[in-house]
Amino acid sequence: MLTKSNLIEAVNRTGSFYFSKDTMQFFGDTRSNYYLSKVIFNIDNMDYYKLSRKKPVNGGLKDPVYINTKTFKILKRDS
Repeated sequence: MLTKSNLIEAVNRTGSFYFSKDTMQFFGDTRSNYYLSKVIFNIDNMDYYKLSRKKPVNGGLKDPVYINTKTFKILKRDS
């Protein structure tokens, strides 16, 4: 069973700095501010896990993070 912590560690192993200590600290974010959706989302014919924030962080950032179910890379979306 995939947990939020396992998913974040898988993303970190891709070389992403999204959940690094320095990045999280810069944005005033924490791992505990996220929760993992039980639903898999299909975007552009690819499957993604969704991590959502419980509370907005610095600058009002509250967008969810979509993570590819196979590559564990973060989906880059235009705002």
